[in-house]
Amino acid sequence: EVMNKVVSELEGVEVYQDDLIVHGFDKVIHDKRLIALLRCLIEKNITVNPNKCSFYASIFECLGYLDDGNGLRPDMKRLAPLTNAPSPKNLTELRSLVGALQYYSRFIPNFSCRANCLFNILTSNSFKWGEEQESCLRSLLKFLRSDAVLRTYSPSVHSVLITDASPVGNGAVLEQEGRPVICVSRKLTITEQGYSQTQREALAVF
Repeated sequence: EVMNKVVSELEGVEVYQDDLIVHGFDKVIHDKRLIALLRCLIEKNITVNPNKCSFYASIFECLGYLDDGNGLRPDMKRLAPLTNAPSPKNLTELRSLVGALQYYSRFIPNFSCRANCLFNILTSNSFKWGEEQESCLRSLLKFLRSDAVLRTYSPSVHSVLITDASPVGNGAVLEQEGRPVICVSRKLTITEQGYSQTQREALAVF
């Protein structure tokens, strides 16, 4: 919270715990933002450890993601425990597994629809695992193993928003130059599931 306040007026500076991340669309913008950050730290009498600093990194690793300049992808080292996980044996294991999948859901189009049978188990509070659930789980994990990459968003590039609706969920994909920037989705409420298809399609846009 303290660091967030310190850099709150700086553009292109992100804070995660005690880590500071500086980014820019090109080297000139990046360097201006970096200099502004360093000046701010000096003014606030905050020191950094040079041995823990990394400048002009070709690959950026943070919070289970990798960014190599070509886009954002899951960090396969962090992902391995999930993709190699055995089938859940109870609700607790399933809840943990679904939570991990949701963390990477930005890489999975229409995640809420594809994972619907898993959500149904969690809401029923009765654990029943069969071929349908196993197939659903393996299909979701396959998306993460297939070298999924999200394009880095650029405000100067034309964007296309693609939406979709099903009886159980809505989804959307933001694309630039034919590549996905992010995938989002959500499960419909019981009331929303009673909407007509036209209404569900309209809801997906909003």
